[in-house]
Amino acid sequence: RGAIVERAVPHAVELARSRYGHHLLLAALRHGDRAQRARVCQALLPETHALLSHRDGAAVAQHVYGEVASGEERKAMYAGLWGREYRLFPEEARKAGDSVETAARAAAASGAEGAAPVSEARARAQILGSLQELVLKCIDKGTLFATLA
Repeated sequence: RGAIVERAVPHAVELARSRYGHHLLLAALRHGDRAQRARVCQALLPETHALLSHRDGAAVAQHVYGEVASGEERKAMYAGLWGREYRLFPEEARKAGDSVETAARAAAASGAEGAAPVSEARARAQILGSLQELVLKCIDKGTLFATLA
């Protein structure tokens, strides 16, 4: 079982979106040892946004969020839903709150590494645009059942 999981981890995102491959990941997450579950979880964390807009991927992301992820990993998955602008903020800016207004203020004020300075209004529009895009995809794909969505 360990060898299968090790070979599957580099392809975890692909498998999560696969009609049959997602069953392999769910089995690894349900029946694998702690280290195997952690490796699969870490491979999927950066792609939470993309997984939620796919029916099979959403089922895997939901299982990771509800059954496998630690508190910090859940926060990372949640932050992934807000889009690139939110993920680039320093941790101190994110601790101020999760509202769009707070996030936009932090984006405008932080000069986040890797991001060009933006106005608060533009940051708000970018964050809301990212959330809107995700929700519309989830509606279209029928994946709003996921706790994260």
